[in-house]
Amino acid sequence: MKKVVSCLLILLICYAAILPVSGSQAEPEPDDILGIRQYAAYLMKKEYDYEVTVAVVDSGVAPIDILNGRTVAGYDFVNNDSDASDDYSASGHGTFIAGQIAGVTHGLPVKIMPVKVAADTDASVDSVADGIRFATDNGADVINLSVSGISSDCEKIDSAVEYAFSNGITVVACAGNGATLIDEYCPAHNECAITVSMTDNEGNFVDAYSNYGRYVDVCAPGLAISGYDVNNGIHKLSGTSMSAAFISAGAALVKLDNPSYVNTRIEEKIKSVCKDLGEDGFDNYYGYGMPDFRGLIDCKLSISDYENSNGRKVLPGSYITFFAESDNLPEGSEITWYVNGDKIETGEECKVEFQKNTEIYCESSDYLGRPVRSEIQSVKVRSGLFGRIAAFFAKLFRISTEYEQKAQND
Repeated sequence: MKKVVSCLLILLICYAAILPVSGSQAEPEPDDILGIRQYAAYLMKKEYDYEVTVAVVDSGVAPIDILNGRTVAGYDFVNNDSDASDDYSASGHGTFIAGQIAGVTHGLPVKIMPVKVAADTDASVDSVADGIRFATDNGADVINLSVSGISSDCEKIDSAVEYAFSNGITVVACAGNGATLIDEYCPAHNECAITVSMTDNEGNFVDAYSNYGRYVDVCAPGLAISGYDVNNGIHKLSGTSMSAAFISAGAALVKLDNPSYVNTRIEEKIKSVCKDLGEDGFDNYYGYGMPDFRGLIDCKLSISDYENSNGRKVLPGSYITFFAESDNLPEGSEITWYVNGDKIETGEECKVEFQKNTEIYCESSDYLGRPVRSEIQSVKVRSGLFGRIAAFFAKLFRISTEYEQKAQND
């Protein structure tokens, strides 16, 4: 594992993170273990008059196809100009990260701000700090920091991260690939950042690479992730860099879904849908767990074809069929009906005979198994002599109708 030897340098994860795997030239589809793709599909149903910008503070970004129309102006702190192109070998670490974020947010108004702070494996502390401040001052909503390393001069980067945080920006940092305690790694050890450790696709901590410790907030897959190189080719890379990029994409979607949210609220939402892994509760390897962004889909359930808001009454013995209307429930969800608190049947409709005042509702589950319940429908049954007489004639009418139908069938 390569480490920084100069106190003025911070190791860029692009070198240590890369585990090239031969891949096809087909369109890459990043693993949706985090439910980001389904959350994005849900957000596509809405209309937006605003955009969300993710700054990729990295080795620059090449103009690959998936980024057409998806970038905003950035800056190159290596050559001190406005051309933030990625010229770090063909693999293009910054390009890969930008393409990964753009891929899982495809079709939505999520833009990439390229901020180049390195041309090879090393980036200076000053360039990283300047890049963070540039992103903060130029409209970034999320800052992805797939950079990490040990430096005696981390105060500059810490100060820049805290500056971004104080401006409401969500900062996401990779835990680093040192397979060691995170405490000395910058910016991963900064509590103002959402620090992401690495798992495989089964949710197992990758102890051969990922750093760990008390500063880990969440975890995400980072093993053999498909993405683009600077020439639009497809290859696979591994590392906490890729893990952080997934969380940055998810944070961007939360911001898109809730434009008034600032960083603290976005982090709360991400942690609220985490699946606990490892030891119960927070631990040094998985943090609060792995987010399942499907848990942020607004699943709804309602009852249609009968309304009783005005206190409409029914006759004793009357039958009413209720129909469930669902919105964004998981495919194949089971709907259960309850009458006066008792479970009576499952399905999209429910036929009920009323002999007394009744309350009815239906219930299902969201993507995380949490209950989704409709409003309660209250139905009143006519009482007294008039109600009994009306019920008697209603029953006679039903019997007569059934007799006529039977006679016709005979």
